[in-house]
Amino acid sequence: MNFEKLLQYKCLVFDLDGTLVDSMPFHYGAWVKAVEPFGFVPDREWMYKHGGVPSHKIATILIKEHNLPFSDPHELAAIKTRHYLENIKNVEVYPVMKELLDYARAHSIPMGIGTGTLRTNAEYIVGNTILKNYISVIVSADDVSNHKPHPDTFLKVAEAFNAEPSESAVFEDSFFGFEAAVNGGFNLIKIVNGVPQF
Repeated sequence: MNFEKLLQYKCLVFDLDGTLVDSMPFHYGAWVKAVEPFGFVPDREWMYKHGGVPSHKIATILIKEHNLPFSDPHELAAIKTRHYLENIKNVEVYPVMKELLDYARAHSIPMGIGTGTLRTNAEYIVGNTILKNYISVIVSADDVSNHKPHPDTFLKVAEAFNAEPSESAVFEDSFFGFEAAVNGGFNLIKIVNGVPQF
């Protein structure tokens, strides 16, 4: 794949789950386990569409829609996170994205992650995969008040590199991530099954 288009950008901002790493099946599986005691299976398509949305916000929706016995959505989110962490070691970087990262590093283009996942999870994935050799900035769900589709997560990454959104590219796989990139004035590059759609 030809990555020359990347040379026009001052920095690259990546979503993590489903964009750099093939982790969405593990997130979905964790939600399935978390709500299994309550007799329903969450819709896979709905979950994938909400990739990038913090777990406690998804928990809030599930609790309301299915009348689950939680007064605090963080309790359900914690159960989901526990199940997710059981498989986090199996998360792998998409091969084409690895090639992209190599190209960007070879051309000294700064790279950061803007994710809706918790900082502990994001740092664990980065620290235990090859991503640690490429990523110098992580902005997580813990670092902003307004999550995707608000652009704050991506804006904070670009700010760390002293780059304007118009000078930066955002790589995203989810609907809310697409909206966040557009809302922030970034150049959006969609990721489909681990492949950038240049």
